Amino acid sequence: MIAMKEDTITDPAPGSRLTISHLLGIFSLSTALLLSVWDIRFSMIPLSFFVLASFIAPFFTGISYFLPIVTHGKSSEKSVSLTFDDGPDPISTPALLTLLAKKNIKATFFVTGKNASLHPELIQDILRQGHTIGNHSYHHDPLIMLKSSKKLLQEIQLTQDILKTFGIHTLAFRPPAGITNPKLGKILSRLGMYCVNYSCRAFDMGNRRISNLSGKILR
Repeated sequence: MIAMKEDTITDPAPGSRLTISHLLGIFSLSTALLLSVWDIRFSMIPLSFFVLASFIAPFFTGISYFLPIVTHGKSSEKSVSLTFDDGPDPISTPALLTLLAKKNIKATFFVTGKNASLHPELIQDILRQGHTIGNHSYHHDPLIMLKSSKKLLQEIQLTQDILKTFGIHTLAFRPPAGITNPKLGKILSRLGMYCVNYSCRAFDMGNRRISNLSGKILR
């Protein structure tokens, strides 16, 4: 379970502007060229820093390093958006829907294409109760960002096609584990979608660590 400040999300037009990786790359290259005039060996310092930053940054899910990422809304109100990943699940999703209905809370479910096709009745239940649905890839492969652009596009597009059978045309995509790569921005731009990550995470390890979840999120 993850939380995000609530507001209407507008399309940040992924791929249409310079990102942190672009700016850092330009700075690192420029610095390397200047240092090479003094000593070619020193030019490796900014270039190595750029490579290291590009490896680490995707694991910080709120940083728009490779592409624009939505984690917060623009509202000044003290509110949050609840989002749930990986479903729908025949055990947890009905219980979660019951709890949300009891508390009169709406949420967004980032579902996988595979689970949506296996449990269409749960997708209908989610919609029937007024919740929204986002794209979370087809297989939820945690290593999907290491695959080719073609494979990544297929994962997202296939899930879009499945959701369309329910009348859903979502613009929001959440990558598995929240990890991005340099290819994702162009793919989402091609599909007219944007990337939504989280600002707070429960780290429930796929429902394996569910004790004190509220304490982890509200602290």
